[in-house]
This record gives sequence, structure tokens and C-alpha cells, in this order.
Amino acid sequence: MVENAPPFPSAERQLLHHRSIALRFFERPDGLFEVEGALMDRKSHPFRRQLAEEDSPAGHPLHDSSPTSVCRELFGDRAVTHRDEGLS
Repeated sequence: MVENAPPFPSAERQLLHHRSIALRFFERPDGLFEVEGALMDRKSHPFRRQLAEEDSPAGHPLHDSSPTSVCRELFGDRAVTHRDEGLS
């Protein structure tokens, strides 16, 4: 499949939700590894969060998370920290 090409070019469609995931891998001088992630969800229409009194506008992040993992091995022991940003 061609990147960013619709799977069915002749079908009419409307974007409802966009989830973007990115991972970056680092090697540290102390011999450990870090994996940084970024997860962002956006809706293309206004939406209401649970317990919210007003709608969030189209394009406002539903999730904007940045988990970070510190590893002894890239697929071994690890400690994970997590932070959320942009969700006011």
C-alpha cells in the first residue's frame, strides 16, 4: 500500500479520529536504554468528555501522552514513567 493513500480510493469517507504514535530509542552513557513514546488522539468533530460541562473543539487532543521507559536491555528489565500534556 502507498503511504497515506486511502485503501479504497473510490469510496467516499470522512475522518472521525486520528491516532498518532511515535517511538524514539536512545542509548545512554551509563549503558541503559531509553524508549520515548508519544501518543496523540484527535477527533475531527467537537466531542464531550465524561464529566465535562462543555464540548472540546474539533482537533483538540483527546489523549496526549508521553510514556518513557528506561531499560537494561531493549527488550528486558525496565522502569516506566509516564506524563500527560495538553489536556486542559
